[in-house]
Amino acid sequence: MFKQLKAYVSTPLYLALGSCFLILSILFALWITRIPEIKEYLHLSEGDLGTALFFTPLGALISMLLSTKIISKLGEGRSSVIALMFYSLAMCLPFLAHSFSLLCGTLFITGLTMGWVDISINAVANTIEKQQKVKIMNTSHGFWSLGGIVGGLIGGLTASMFIDGFCQMVAAAMVSIFILLIGVRPFLNAIQDEENSTKGKRLVLPSGE
Repeated sequence: MFKQLKAYVSTPLYLALGSCFLILSILFALWITRIPEIKEYLHLSEGDLGTALFFTPLGALISMLLSTKIISKLGEGRSSVIALMFYSLAMCLPFLAHSFSLLCGTLFITGLTMGWVDISINAVANTIEKQQKVKIMNTSHGFWSLGGIVGGLIGGLTASMFIDGFCQMVAAAMVSIFILLIGVRPFLNAIQDEENSTKGKRLVLPSGE
């Protein structure tokens, strides 16, 4: 296990992919830690909050059904970088919502970008496994789990320091986009499954098995 992890982090391409999983999870965890703040600001009931949160998985589901054509056109790697940049910015939107309906709309947008990212980065992992005959899916998902821990700790700390949630998310988005452009894009941009792009085959979310 440790040998596999060492090989993963010492390979720039794999580490760039792991960073995508990490960023996705950190940003989501940062949002999760601020939900009570949003609930109090908008004076939402438990039912209202549950309804609003439903729009995120709804958007993600719709995006997963529609994003395969975009990924096929852009290529898995390029799609991952672009989708994550949009996702980083979209995660700032719920903090700008001044009503229940706006919150639902912004959470739907975050769900759309989240689904696009999820399909894209898993497709990158699947493409690398197929092209290089390696097994990196599980380790990549491990970075997603790590991101949840890191994001939760950072979010809890900034909340305890009374740092505004919107400022926190804007800062996180700026750092994420910088990392994507400088540390991820040079390695992932060329990753593309030619079989999917030339034959137009439908992309399927890898199972990790």
